[in-house]
Amino acid sequence: PLTARATPRGPAAPDRSGGAGAQLLESGRVPFEQRSSHRRVRLADVLEYERGSRQAQQTILDEMTRKSVEDGSADDDIGFMRTR
Repeated sequence: PLTARATPRGPAAPDRSGGAGAQLLESGRVPFEQRSSHRRVRLADVLEYERGSRQAQQTILDEMTRKSVEDGSADDDIGFMRTR
């Protein structure tokens, strides 16, 4: 359920390390409750943060794509570049 609470290292944030999760909480980007030494986050709040983060990333990618189409670099066929 979306009202479920978990610790930042728990199942609500499986792709975040404890330090990264704590930084998100302390910065105020994800609300939390603190009982004694344990922080608790709502699943709904974590999902909302992730949705907003994905939207911001998509906006940046869309802008990069628009600029490359405008300046013609999207038409450049440079082929596969070996990096290693």
